[in-house]
Amino acid sequence: MGQAFSLGKGVKRDFKKAIELWRLAGEKDHPEAQLRLSEVYLKGKKVRADLEESFKWLNKAAALGLAEAEFNLAKAYDLGQPYGDQDFDEARDFYAKAAGRGWPAAQARMGFSYWRGDLTEKDPAKAVKFFSLAADKGDREGQYGLALAYELGEGIEADLAQAGKYLKLAANQGHVGAQSKLGLFYKNGRGVEKNLGEALKFLRLAADRGDVEAQYFLGSAYNEGHGVKKSPAKALKYMQLAADQGHAEAQLDMGLFYSNGEGVQKNRSLGFKYLSLAADQGVPDAQFWLGVEYNTGRAVAKNQRLAFKYFRLAADQGHYLAQFSLGQAYLLGEGVEKDIVQSNKYFGLSADQGNLEAFLNLGINYYSGIGIERDYALAAKYWHFAADRGHALAQSNLGQLYIEGKGVEKDPAMARKYFQMAADQGYAHAQGFTGFLYCQGLGGDKDWDLGVKYLRMAADQGELMGTFNLGKSFVEVEGAEKNLPESIKFITLAANRGLPDALYALGEAHETGEGVKKNMAEAIQFYKRAAKGGFQKAYEKLRELEKKGII
Repeated sequence: MGQAFSLGKGVKRDFKKAIELWRLAGEKDHPEAQLRLSEVYLKGKKVRADLEESFKWLNKAAALGLAEAEFNLAKAYDLGQPYGDQDFDEARDFYAKAAGRGWPAAQARMGFSYWRGDLTEKDPAKAVKFFSLAADKGDREGQYGLALAYELGEGIEADLAQAGKYLKLAANQGHVGAQSKLGLFYKNGRGVEKNLGEALKFLRLAADRGDVEAQYFLGSAYNEGHGVKKSPAKALKYMQLAADQGHAEAQLDMGLFYSNGEGVQKNRSLGFKYLSLAADQGVPDAQFWLGVEYNTGRAVAKNQRLAFKYFRLAADQGHYLAQFSLGQAYLLGEGVEKDIVQSNKYFGLSADQGNLEAFLNLGINYYSGIGIERDYALAAKYWHFAADRGHALAQSNLGQLYIEGKGVEKDPAMARKYFQMAADQGYAHAQGFTGFLYCQGLGGDKDWDLGVKYLRMAADQGELMGTFNLGKSFVEVEGAEKNLPESIKFITLAANRGLPDALYALGEAHETGEGVKKNMAEAIQFYKRAAKGGFQKAYEKLRELEKKGII
């Protein structure tokens, strides 16, 4: 009768009367009435809320073997709420009792206990047994658990079609985790036919109910335009929802959004905040970018020691850019004492992951021999690797080695090959050398027009030797008239920027009056400047002029 009065079935609804009747029945050991009283005192409905009274009646109902009461009591011990006494042993025992009486929610929870190994020893086979019992009664948690088992093949033979089936059953009952996972199943065609529309439908359902993985996936989809129209606003919405729930990868993306102004107004301070959150969760990308922020001082005061700290954290997780940054830090003594051995170590780790910049820097370290034994052969080895994979500076450096015969056999043809590879990528220094080699016919057939073309490319970028050699080309051109004004123009450009070769050439021009007004005083000044720059021929010229008594 208490239930009738509480619902107004066949009688006028009167909740106070219902409570009175439940109390009478409860005192006569009626377990359902005791359970109702427990709920009434817990919620404070028409009576003063009283956790102690609620707990008392719940215990009475459970002691009489009411499965629902056993489950509620188990849940209270499991969570330590609402009664405050967390006791996993009691929780396990009451879940087991309720599950044994066929209560599906208890069966599902026992399944997850064996699945995760939290209240019991981990035992996937037993987990599947309990999941199946609950799923057969239509319990969505049991269906979800069974889907996980079929997906992973733990406790039962893997079967993605069965996983998809149980995910659908659970998702259609509103299970958030199942909706999220089913969305990914539809996206990837796992266990179900690939269907992007269904994928987005279930992911949105899960995301809008707070599923962090679904929120992150949708944020990524809208950011990259995968399966949906690219929308920075929606990407930001879902990514922020996930980030604010502590999703580390979402925090990383939010940090990069704000730091780079991607889809949102640039805000380096806010970007730094999110990068810090992700870095504190151990995300190597976030640790690397936090190191970059400290190293550049864009978002916070520049602090190379902190930059080094975060680069080290990321590098220790195998982040190749962080390893490269540590190599540079040790090389330059930024945030740490200079140590070329450590520099090479981290460049080597980065190179092992295919970072061409690391190969370049290893070559530079061995070529220079500062802090380690100079080894041209090793420099050539590292530059060869990067050069053959398209790195312009490595190609140019390798060309230089073939010119000099350091670490490799001297080979003008190979020099021309690698210089030209770099030149065709727009590297000015290599354009200058390529032009020179073609004009001189070194390393292959002479091609004056092609040589001048490359020299002009170098000069257009302000490369000194290219500018100088372009100037020389106007007086050395074969089968054509000299163009002294153009020659002097480009040689002067190089000389004005301190190139000793060009300074010496201007000295010669002023001494002979070729292309300029003859002026020995000016010539001597150019020779002196060239000598100061270490140009040997300038020293010899000045000694010659001294012997003649000209200076």
